[in-house]
Amino acid sequence: MSDQQDNSNREIQTKSCRICQKIKVRISDGIYNQRDKRWRDSEGELWNGLTCPTCHKNKMILIMREKRAKK
Repeated sequence: MSDQQDNSNREIQTKSCRICQKIKVRISDGIYNQRDKRWRDSEGELWNGLTCPTCHKNKMILIMREKRAKK
């Protein structure tokens, strides 16, 4: 599969983020395997399931902060 896709093949959805509950745009960007789609936001960052990239990033910051504090 090529990295460059035609804009007509892209699917655009508005979804509510599971964490912040804000409605955000997500754009299809290919597939991982034969059934799982890869979604990006308008800035090009990846969605993590139904979690927007901003909320996922903030969640990972907190998780790593706790993990490093245990050491």
